[in-house]
Amino acid sequence: MTSVSYNIDQNQVVGRDASSGTILWSVRFEGPVLQIVALEDDECLALVSAVATKPTYENLFKIGADGTIRWIVQLLSTHDPVADLIDLGDRVEARTWGGWRVEIDLNTGHLRNPRFVK
Repeated sequence: MTSVSYNIDQNQVVGRDASSGTILWSVRFEGPVLQIVALEDDECLALVSAVATKPTYENLFKIGADGTIRWIVQLLSTHDPVADLIDLGDRVEARTWGGWRVEIDLNTGHLRNPRFVK
């Protein structure tokens, strides 16, 4: 059972106690947070606007249950950021701006098994 719920508040991800609604932590980013995917162990993925992460375009972050950044995505190529996340229950995949669909290694932040879908 999840004890942390997440919401987007403009440029930040807010973690709240799921039962009381009390704010436990917040993580602010340079630009808008576009999507959150909740993971096991009260961790989550946060997808941030790639425009805000220029010049590196590394726009996907794993946030731990305590609000710390666990990793930043390792992109397939320098200018091909993550466009959206696909929660498949047992794993999370992503689509990139360049038309690739990839699996996300939730332990390391590496994108693997790229399939061109565009």
